[in-house]
Amino acid sequence: MWTFANITPQQIAWVAAVLILTLLFHYYFIHPLRYFKKLNIPGPKPYILIGSAFSKESKQINCIKKYGKVYGLLFGRRPVMVISDLPMVKDIMVKHFSNFTNRFPIIPPTPPFHKNLLAITDDDWKRVRNVLIPTFSAAKLKQIESIISSACDSLFDKLMNLNKQQGKANIWKIYGEYSMEVIMATAFGVHVTADVRGQEIRQQAASFFSTSNLAMALGAIMPSLYPYIKRRQSLQQGLTNRRDLLQLLVEAGQNGKLTDEEIISQSFIFLLAGYETTASALAYTSYLLALNPDVQQRLLDEIDEKCPKGTTVTSELVSSLPYLDMVLSESLRIYPPAYIVNRIAKNDIVIGGVLIPKDVVAAIPIYGIHHNEKLWPDPKKFIPERFTPEEKAKRHPFAHLPFGNGPRNCIGMRLAIMEAKMALVKVLQDMMFEPVQETEIPLRIEPKITLSASNGVTLGIKER
Repeated sequence: MWTFANITPQQIAWVAAVLILTLLFHYYFIHPLRYFKKLNIPGPKPYILIGSAFSKESKQINCIKKYGKVYGLLFGRRPVMVISDLPMVKDIMVKHFSNFTNRFPIIPPTPPFHKNLLAITDDDWKRVRNVLIPTFSAAKLKQIESIISSACDSLFDKLMNLNKQQGKANIWKIYGEYSMEVIMATAFGVHVTADVRGQEIRQQAASFFSTSNLAMALGAIMPSLYPYIKRRQSLQQGLTNRRDLLQLLVEAGQNGKLTDEEIISQSFIFLLAGYETTASALAYTSYLLALNPDVQQRLLDEIDEKCPKGTTVTSELVSSLPYLDMVLSESLRIYPPAYIVNRIAKNDIVIGGVLIPKDVVAAIPIYGIHHNEKLWPDPKKFIPERFTPEEKAKRHPFAHLPFGNGPRNCIGMRLAIMEAKMALVKVLQDMMFEPVQETEIPLRIEPKITLSASNGVTLGIKER
């Protein structure tokens, strides 16, 4: 007869282990699947291990239509509340910012990159951002105008040569080279066209955004950047007139405001963010102009009137072109490089009648908001006139979020806009874009680290 006395210690240990593993499995993998159901928040069905954030059902536009302005996803087992209700978005980004100061890091926080501005939190974020803000002041941007102008000349020459040789170009690649030239010169005092190591960094940054192996990409890009950082740290004299990003970081380090890890991390994130977002904005804008010749002609007329061929392109000049601003704003609406942003709730909070629990990621679906038919009728259509002063006054200010909003918005927004506008005007003074056989219509895009064109953007280049 079987009795408890017959159970061996080994059997007890085995049963206990099975029970513990079962409980752990339930806690870590089964319990999260019911998280949003308990909160009565709708959303796509989650699955064990992978959650629901990467399923076909999780596309922003589809989910907003199906589940409404607030729905839940699981990023693995991490609960994510996706919020497109604009008053709620404003409350999260501005009114209740103290409860949503921090972000969930999209780029893995791997040393020595884990101290970058996108990943750090609370007082560390505030301290580092205050160090970086002078880099993007109006006075500083005016100082680097000549650098951007020089890069615009290089961009123009490349496109002109391609026009003569082929009549077309993968402008995604060309604009990437332009943005890298600007960012390397303004941030690190390096001219990539004359520096072999600078060319290596440009190539590695390009590969970063096309790879799914972030660890390998991170490991590949920084060794080429280290020498610039270390060399600047070792120099104590003769750099008082070089007020680029790296010099500000080094001086902050010498004054005890930044650690070496923080200096390296900011250099890394500034390089990557500055490279991809501006290149994307320019490529998408050129693509939309090529497919909408009436819009392109109106922009050409504005350029011909206020800054015709031969006129030196300056930041002051491009800021006086209202239709250019409308064109760029509409392009950033249709193809926002940063297609989603997030904040983490520090404490339980009720916003708009919805409980957002502590530690939940509040995600703002920028692409979904920008393509919401109720906010933007016929959202796929390229209509720059949506951004006349009269039309903008009719909309909620948080309906257009290409650079985020609130205290933790994109710190480099003004530089990116200035860089993009100067490049567009320089190119369109002499050329125009048109679709060719290789132009992908519609453009296939995919959400990687930023919103990327799967096969680049190939356009015809026509001399005016």
